Amino acid sequence: MKNKTNRQVLTKAIKELSEIELVFLRERILQACDEIINNEEEVKNQMENHIISPGLFINSMKAIKEKIDY
Repeated sequence: MKNKTNRQVLTKAIKELSEIELVFLRERILQACDEIINNEEEVKNQMENHIISPGLFINSMKAIKEKIDY
């Protein structure tokens, strides 16, 4: 069985979820982005020796928020 990509899974979800379910999903994603963005120094410290750069992670959260914010 072939695994679906993240893009395929999210596209399918957007097509199939109800409007209220999309509201909940969007709100939850924005909440997660805000948690990271509002605690950048803590995130940098926690991810100091992480395989993913803290800067990449934080900047990704900012980009996601920019795309889906109200």
